[in-house]
Amino acid sequence: MLISQPVRAVRSYTQQLLAPPHVVFPLLCPVREAEWANGWDPIRVWSESGFVEEDCVFTTPGEPVAI
Repeated sequence: MLISQPVRAVRSYTQQLLAPPHVVFPLLCPVREAEWANGWDPIRVWSESGFVEEDCVFTTPGEPVAI
């Protein structure tokens, strides 16, 4: 069996939100984002719960990005 090295990418951006962190952060996870983002349907790759947690990995449909 041939196991290939995964291709990983890191993306970042700055966003200003008009709410305190304790209100916003819980909504930025694979499961809770569907409460406010129409059509949000991520595929969980690795997650203990699907909620906000360190090292959670998920994918969303989109255009391939060359790295």
